Amino acid sequence: MKIILCNPEVRLKYSHSRKGMYPPLGLLSIATYLETTHPGRVDVQIIDGDVETISHGMFKGADIVGFHANSFNYENCLDLVQDTKEYGAKIVLGGPHASVLWKNIMENRPYVDFIIVDEGEIAMSLLAEALISKGGFEDIPNLVYRGTDGTPVKSSCVHINTPEEMITPSRKFINVEHYINNYRKIYTKDCISFERPLSIYSSKGCSWRDKTGGCVFCARLEKGVRFRNIAEIWNEIRRLKEQYKTDYIWDISDDNLNSHDWFKSFVDQRPDSLSDISFLIYSRVNRITEDIIPYLKKLNVYEVYLGIESGDDEILKNTHKGANSRLALNAAQRLKDAGIYYFPSFVLGLPGETEESLSNTLKFSEELAKIGSIFRMSATILMPIPGSQVYGMMMDNPSFGADISAKDIVSIKDLEKLWIDNYTKADYATVEKYQKLINEVITKASGTESFGKKVDE
Repeated sequence: MKIILCNPEVRLKYSHSRKGMYPPLGLLSIATYLETTHPGRVDVQIIDGDVETISHGMFKGADIVGFHANSFNYENCLDLVQDTKEYGAKIVLGGPHASVLWKNIMENRPYVDFIIVDEGEIAMSLLAEALISKGGFEDIPNLVYRGTDGTPVKSSCVHINTPEEMITPSRKFINVEHYINNYRKIYTKDCISFERPLSIYSSKGCSWRDKTGGCVFCARLEKGVRFRNIAEIWNEIRRLKEQYKTDYIWDISDDNLNSHDWFKSFVDQRPDSLSDISFLIYSRVNRITEDIIPYLKKLNVYEVYLGIESGDDEILKNTHKGANSRLALNAAQRLKDAGIYYFPSFVLGLPGETEESLSNTLKFSEELAKIGSIFRMSATILMPIPGSQVYGMMMDNPSFGADISAKDIVSIKDLEKLWIDNYTKADYATVEKYQKLINEVITKASGTESFGKKVDE
């Protein structure tokens, strides 16, 4: 059985886009699991539209074509699906967009055969087995299929939960050099000396989403955190170093410091042979405490991506961030004192945003600039992505919610403006003005172009 897994090209163009910077680890995990569970029975290929041009006929001969659908590539995804259908392949959609809007998609897109909701490894493996053996789909978790009457049926959700069972994605399905070169082109600074950066994940999920429902703009489905086996993570990094001469690891986990105990164990178990590897990690500002700084230093953390969002404490409360501006400044100062760069991330147009709160965020960015040690930053306008609390708020709005909830194609640009007009006290032009001003402050402080500036719509 020939299976092609495809990551369609993102068509929205932002200068902060990380298009082509790291491999599609989710698809790599599915491909690895398929080969492990079906040795010699499946031929798995990956096509990544972010690093290669997808042309007519590339899906010819496939029995199953699985597409990773997010809110930024979905329209392109549908074009590819219709192009692919003529070859007779079974069409499977997965990814965050399909996971949230599965009902709409199944009702609106008859050419889509299956949708995988949330995690895809087990579902895709069992689906392949069912199609090979011509069996039923009733016992396949995380799967949406059409019942005998044509209506969509959604099965129960499961995860690969134990650290030992979590997948280490093989890179053999892709040309790794594409991603290394793109990273170096997009994400560089004069002082950076890393030549061979690659990405991994050490955990899945966010504990904050489990405890509170998460930040209002977050569209992650999974609640809680699952950690991978520490020894296996280091084995993966060792293989990346041996095979690709990797010298810099970008851990794309949502919150690398979710558990200080786990992180300290991870650092303490690092093999001496990998002590020259440096890291980029993500963290909430409240995780950057005095006791964790020595471990960041020991791990050779070069940069920490900080989710600050706003410099106004009232707006942070509205966002359910569980942090404040003081904690963010403390985190920045601690990282600066330790000689670690940080990447401040702002989201503008949060619930209740006003020109005054935007001005406070601008002033806050100036305080960060005085601290220094900024590598790059991101100041984006809130995107009401399906699955987020803000998207749900918009769907519940009696004025326009029905129109939104019935669709499976979402215009992020239109939703941004609709959100600003109805859920903030600042107009869109004002939000854009402060986005530009904040970008200018941080760009001057860091000496590099800010990621948040839009270059093309």
